[in-house]
Amino acid sequence: VYLPGLPWALSTWLFFILLWVGLQLIANGIDYVMATRRNYLSEKSYTSFLSQSFGHIISLPVSFFKEHRIGDTQDRISRAANDMEQIISNVLIDLGPQFLTLAIGVFIVGHINPSLAGLLLTGMLLYILTLIRIVPPIARLQKESRKAYGDAYSTAYEAVSHFDLIKQSTAEEYSKG
Repeated sequence: VYLPGLPWALSTWLFFILLWVGLQLIANGIDYVMATRRNYLSEKSYTSFLSQSFGHIISLPVSFFKEHRIGDTQDRISRAANDMEQIISNVLIDLGPQFLTLAIGVFIVGHINPSLAGLLLTGMLLYILTLIRIVPPIARLQKESRKAYGDAYSTAYEAVSHFDLIKQSTAEEYSKG
């Protein structure tokens, strides 16, 4: 690319810098649109799930609340809603296009050099098998950690929710005396 009045090397570098800036603007615009869409879909599913869950809890009989702690039930619903939001935003929306891009790339490489495509598929298979081996112990530890957190959270919620009741009854006893 040659611009009149500039040396050839400078005009070429200027062209590539402007091309890079233009491509970055396009990429950032696409990222913004994807992030907005991802946030909209995940928040919509999150709020819908929470409203349906808490609507169902309100309709439960009183015996349910005698058998189950409120803090524990609330923690489970909130954790499920957060997990669902994370799966929708981080897995379905983010990884879907990347998986499709990977499949198209392997297909193209397979047409150019089948042995290289076989090597890529073997590497991906080894990666998947490694994840299958590593992830279950991590998931078990995460589940134990969540359970301990949930127990602590529900106990703290129960203690705080009963604190007002204790304060009120203490105030009544103090006013009688």
